Amino acid sequence: MKRSLSLLLVVLAPSLARAAVVVPVGAEGCGALDLAEVERVLALELAHLLSDKTAVTLPKVKITCAGAEMRIRVDDPVTGKTLERTLPMPTESKGRERTMALAISQLFLTSWLELLSPAPKEVPVPVTQAPPELTSAAHDAARTVVTPRRTEVDLGAAIGLRRRDFGAAFSTFAPSVRATFALPSALRFVFDAGLESGTAVRSTGSVAAVSTALLLGVGVRHVVGVLALDATLFVGGRWTRLDGRIDDPAFEARGASGGSLEALIAVGPTLRLGPVRLGAEVLAGRTFSTLRANVVGEREVSFGGFFAGAGLFLGAGIGGGP
Repeated sequence: MKRSLSLLLVVLAPSLARAAVVVPVGAEGCGALDLAEVERVLALELAHLLSDKTAVTLPKVKITCAGAEMRIRVDDPVTGKTLERTLPMPTESKGRERTMALAISQLFLTSWLELLSPAPKEVPVPVTQAPPELTSAAHDAARTVVTPRRTEVDLGAAIGLRRRDFGAAFSTFAPSVRATFALPSALRFVFDAGLESGTAVRSTGSVAAVSTALLLGVGVRHVVGVLALDATLFVGGRWTRLDGRIDDPAFEARGASGGSLEALIAVGPTLRLGPVRLGAEVLAGRTFSTLRANVVGEREVSFGGFFAGAGLFLGAGIGGGP
């Protein structure tokens, strides 16, 4: 009897040593499941995989049963991964616990097989030389997509020529200082403070016009590379003085002064070369004024009504542009 018992211990000793694996198993919604049996079978299965270990404790395994399916979740400390698998629910039989234990052990095995896979070989990438213009275009396209646009601020001066009083037209010179704020949404706001002056000539004298204006513009900007296309509606106030001048004392001249409202539309491109801004525009608008001046006996000079013109802008960008 003692000899038989000793022989049995010799046979079982390796298995007992290999079975020193502890895997706590928890279950939810699985009814009368024998968790102790699941842990025992699982320990035996993993002991064969970890035969060189004498004591291994793995994190808790969670089994969730719902209807005809069971979901197994394993947090594997070896690979650092969370493994999940959904399987059909084993039937209510004596082998249900063993089936679950085998499924859990297969999850561990699947994860550990990654450790035996050789690292992927580095495949040499053929080097090609793209044309410079293609490289530049790709760089610009990537920068447009990846780099968000910022608000662009342009500061500078504008000069222009305008034609007023179309019935007996005369020209004016219109310099101004201007600040433009172009938002990433393509909306732009413009502040323009300017001076306008000109002379309407009559046969016996002339009328000199001097006017100042403060305008606020709102518009849109469409950017194509280094070129921006702008369309802006300006509205604001203007103060004007008209002085009649005579060449012969026998004639009489009259002047006038006062404020008025003005609205105009300006359209044109702006070239953006680094910080430099060079723009051009054509414009048309109307001054809502009843100011009149004249040399007696000659046609009156008006600073009100419709007008048209063109101008140039030279400035510097201080943010957001290329």
